[in-house]
Amino acid sequence: MSARQSNTAHTTKAPSVVRRFHALDSFRGICAVFVVLFHARVLNSFSEWSFFRNGHRFVEFFFILSGFVMCYTYGSAKFNREKMKDFMIGRTFRLYPMHILMLLFFLGLELFKLYGSSKGMVFDKEPFTDQQAPGQILPNLLLIHAWIPGINSNSFNYVSWSISIEFYLYVIFGLVLMFIPTRQKLAFGIISLTALTALLLHIDIPTFEALRGLFCFFAGCFIFFIYKKTEAATLNKTLFTLLECLAIVLVVLITLVDIENKNIYISLVFAFTILVFAFEKGALSDFFKARPFLFLGQLSYSIYIIHAGILAALMPAITIAGKVLHKNLVIITENGSEKIRFVTSHNVYIDNIFTMFILGLTITISYFTYTYVEVKFIALGKKYRDKVRSSRQVRETSLV
Repeated sequence: MSARQSNTAHTTKAPSVVRRFHALDSFRGICAVFVVLFHARVLNSFSEWSFFRNGHRFVEFFFILSGFVMCYTYGSAKFNREKMKDFMIGRTFRLYPMHILMLLFFLGLELFKLYGSSKGMVFDKEPFTDQQAPGQILPNLLLIHAWIPGINSNSFNYVSWSISIEFYLYVIFGLVLMFIPTRQKLAFGIISLTALTALLLHIDIPTFEALRGLFCFFAGCFIFFIYKKTEAATLNKTLFTLLECLAIVLVVLITLVDIENKNIYISLVFAFTILVFAFEKGALSDFFKARPFLFLGQLSYSIYIIHAGILAALMPAITIAGKVLHKNLVIITENGSEKIRFVTSHNVYIDNIFTMFILGLTITISYFTYTYVEVKFIALGKKYRDKVRSSRQVRETSLV
């Protein structure tokens, strides 16, 4: 991306003020809601519409946006060992606390099942088996469960596979900036294209999930490079609005269409969408900067990481309610070798209300986890980094 001056700094200037891309923040929240609806599986509700049946595709959006934002924030920074340490401390305190909280929650559910089984209760599967087997705990603690072939990437809190990928994408990103900063464009391009080639050839090495993350995250870095080259674009608001409308239409169309290698094509559309909305110069950008959307964006990580736990916790209550009401509120169907569990009241209106209840409950709990877990640990991470820096400065001063 840039050449070094005196082997210490890049010629590309770092942003003097780190801005937030508010419209893109809103998209992060909206995409998190789409993922919740994908996992909800309420039989007669809008969550079963074709668009939401592709809600899992929006995880690619998170990866691409993350690469874009990381490159914007850190791409021009001078990375040495100390900077890398600061960077990873910040990333760890950002991702890890919520991941561990949800891992403990799922372990608690398994312990509840174990206790219930000893009292004669019957569950859909034995506690601490399959993706909740004890052997899956350590990979989850190390956040390697989506990187290592043979380990169940969907173990315990199944959505955490993307957190596993994201964490080590940060490591790779930081190492590139640390060791080959003047060749970062080349390095990011090689990584992204290699992952893309492996996806096209169906070579799942190291894993399919890892390839998705590598391709999308470093493609997001390239979207940032394009943005930097074109951020002074002088198109008027009407033209930017048309581009934004085109991006939304393409997202809807590519989400609904059934084509081979869909995850790749939808990633390219997401990349275009992120580039267009990064400018925030159209009418749709103004619309997505409304407070409700920004609120969702703020809670997006909590919404994403906790919703599987909420769905899992609701299942026993739904099962008990079905027995009390003498209704089968849980239906299991088979799609090939896959078993799909639906919740249904057998009434379209009640099913839709229940879906909205799931969303409302998830957003409400997310507000509290964001306020009392995310924010607290981000602040704690900053304090820890300041402490590390102070200790470093004391050591350097003592050596002078």
